[in-house]
Amino acid sequence: MNIDAYRERNRTRQQIRQGGAIANLNDGIEIEIHGVPTRLIAWPGNGFQTQSVHVLTLAPGVESERYTYDMAEEAMICLKGGGEVFLRGRWVDIVPGDIVFYPERTPRAMRNPASNDRDFVLVTQIAPPEFGLYAPAGFYDQTKGVMVDDALEAAKARATSDQLSPENEMRLSESHPELRAWNLSVDEIRRDGALFNAYKGAAFGGLDVPMVLVLWPGYGVRSTGFHFGRMDAGQVAHLHSHPVSDEAVINWSAAATSTSTAPGCRPARSMSRSPPAAWCTAVGCRPTPASPSSRAGSPRRRNSTSTSTRRSTTTGRSTRRPGARSTRRQPPAVMAEATRHRSTRRV
Repeated sequence: MNIDAYRERNRTRQQIRQGGAIANLNDGIEIEIHGVPTRLIAWPGNGFQTQSVHVLTLAPGVESERYTYDMAEEAMICLKGGGEVFLRGRWVDIVPGDIVFYPERTPRAMRNPASNDRDFVLVTQIAPPEFGLYAPAGFYDQTKGVMVDDALEAAKARATSDQLSPENEMRLSESHPELRAWNLSVDEIRRDGALFNAYKGAAFGGLDVPMVLVLWPGYGVRSTGFHFGRMDAGQVAHLHSHPVSDEAVINWSAAATSTSTAPGCRPARSMSRSPPAAWCTAVGCRPTPASPSSRAGSPRRRNSTSTSTRRSTTTGRSTRRPGARSTRRQPPAVMAEATRHRSTRRV
């Protein structure tokens, strides 16, 4: 199937709002926000109404302004490299897989020390969107309160691609235990933010996918969110829709397929992957809270010593030898889901 027609760069904001699109973390309009080069992935300029998803790239020596948002929460996941963020009144070093959560009106900043030899790459979610961020570039008319379509289309035509490496660098980290969400109260997190990690959360399997709820209301989060999951080769997730949600899916590694239909503006989607893949979704409604007892948990891992998986040369299907030790570790599929309520602001 030719997917070019579904590419975000080939669809208008209205078309994306009605039926979705395929984007990439390497593609999108790039502007400067808070002194940092920022690539716009999912945002009001391409139909998102409940959140914005950006990719920030800080070269060694670059430091952002220190800033706050009056209404929006912000979540940042370190994707590549490493750097420092201003959290709970001090600078903290983070690594790929770490997630930083900032409530509204909480000071924040990020920097890549000059001593580093790699870019510091973050994927951020701002919910609800801060429309004023796009005004200096001419994409938002603050007087009329609308996006400027002509400027958006011209910028899309001029946009160039980045060259992020495809390797998944994210990993479990529990550094700075005094800042980790599982060691703080909900009130402390709501007041000053916290440090999370994509590989540690409360177990959830509501979509037939092993998943952990990482950044969710169980920790006092109200508008942002992040879920992380995995799928084995050939596995299919439950076909689902979000009645009041936008959703963006980011594939971290390997390959996956997605089915999306658009009855009205409510796409339904299913996922399968072969081989196992890694993906991230951004959703515009709050997840159903799990029980308080599962507030802090770790993702369940498959026991590689109980079965061995090999590829059949005749059918292409996986066959298993019960009780055999695995000779090749299967990379897990990883999914991250950013969630928030629908915004009342319209564009």
